[in-house]
Amino acid sequence: MQLYGVVILNEFAAAHPECRGHVAAWRGEVEAATWTNLRQLQERYITAQIAKSGRVVFRLLQGLYMVDTKVRCDKGIVLVQNAWVDGQTAKAATRSSKK
Repeated sequence: MQLYGVVILNEFAAAHPECRGHVAAWRGEVEAATWTNLRQLQERYITAQIAKSGRVVFRLLQGLYMVDTKVRCDKGIVLVQNAWVDGQTAKAATRSSKK
């Protein structure tokens, strides 16, 4: 899959150094993946929250870190839209990443 929004992942990992390895491993798996539908994605990431619109929230490290994406299997694209630590709202994560 082509991964877009890597800047968001890099900023998140810089702000939370304890998750760098997990984010890097997730990134590597996503870039190597060839999902043709969301069911295949769900088979690999059982805890991922998937909406019909293609929005997928990946839960890394037993749900401690969240990566919000838009997935287009037909185009081979994963767009990272946000990342946050569990307990922090996505809205707060967006505000803090824009400072």
